[in-house]
Amino acid sequence: MNAINIFVQQYFLHIRTGGIVEFMYVVSTIFEVSMYTLLITILIAVLIYLLRGKKYTYLFSGSMLFGAVVAYILKIYFNVPRPPDAVYSAFGSSFPSYHAVIVTIFFGMLIFIFDDYFSGFWRKLFNFFCVFGVMLVSFSRLYLGVHWLSDVLAGILLGLLIVYFSVLIFKKSTRFKLKSASGVPQF
Repeated sequence: MNAINIFVQQYFLHIRTGGIVEFMYVVSTIFEVSMYTLLITILIAVLIYLLRGKKYTYLFSGSMLFGAVVAYILKIYFNVPRPPDAVYSAFGSSFPSYHAVIVTIFFGMLIFIFDDYFSGFWRKLFNFFCVFGVMLVSFSRLYLGVHWLSDVLAGILLGLLIVYFSVLIFKKSTRFKLKSASGVPQF
C-alpha cells in the first residue's frame, strides 16, 4: 500500500492548480474541528429533531460524537506522519482521516434518517448529494496532500462501520421499545 500511497501523493502534487486548491480547501474546512463545524452539526441536529424527532437526533449526534472520539484515539494509537508535500499544515497524525470518518458518518446518517422521508426522484437526488459529499470531502484531503490514500480509505471504511453498527443498535433498541410498549413480555 505504501507504493500506491506515494504514487497518488506524487500525482496530486503534479496536477495541483491554484483555483482548485482554493476550492478544495473550502470544501475541506467544512468538516474541520471548529466552532463553525460544530454550529453546522447542531443546526442539522435541530433540523433532524424538527423533521424526524428526538430519537433520530440522538442517533445522529451520538454517532458523530462517537466517530470523532474513535478517529482521534486511532490517530494517537497509529501516529502515522502526514505526507511531506501538503498544501497547508494539518493538525495531528494522518491515519485515519478524521475528515473521511466524520463526513461518512454525517452523510451516512442523513441517508438513513431521511430514507423514508423522501421518495422517488427526491430520494435518489438526496442520496446522490450525500454520497457526492463524502467523495468530495475525502478527495479534497488527497488533493491538498494532507492525507495518504490509505488514510482516506480507512476513514471512509471506519465511518461506514460506525454508521452500520449505530443503525443496527438503533433498530434493535427501537424494535425492543415498540415490543415493550405493546405489553408483550420480553425475554
